[in-house]
Amino acid sequence: MRIEDNWEDAFLYYVEFQVKQGATFKIIRKNIVLYEEMKKFEIMNLIEAKFGNVISVQAVEFYDDILLIKE
Repeated sequence: MRIEDNWEDAFLYYVEFQVKQGATFKIIRKNIVLYEEMKKFEIMNLIEAKFGNVISVQAVEFYDDILLIKE
């Protein structure tokens, strides 16, 4: 049995971004998993497109290669 039979490669990133909530601003800090390795500017564009009310992306850091179990 090969690893690829049951597992998929993925990439773990830490992101930090600022959003506007009403009259206030909030910093969101999250770890995200992506199925493909991406450049920093691509992840920044993804965050701005997929989260609401993003004012700025303040950090994008690659953490590690990971494995996700296939369903």
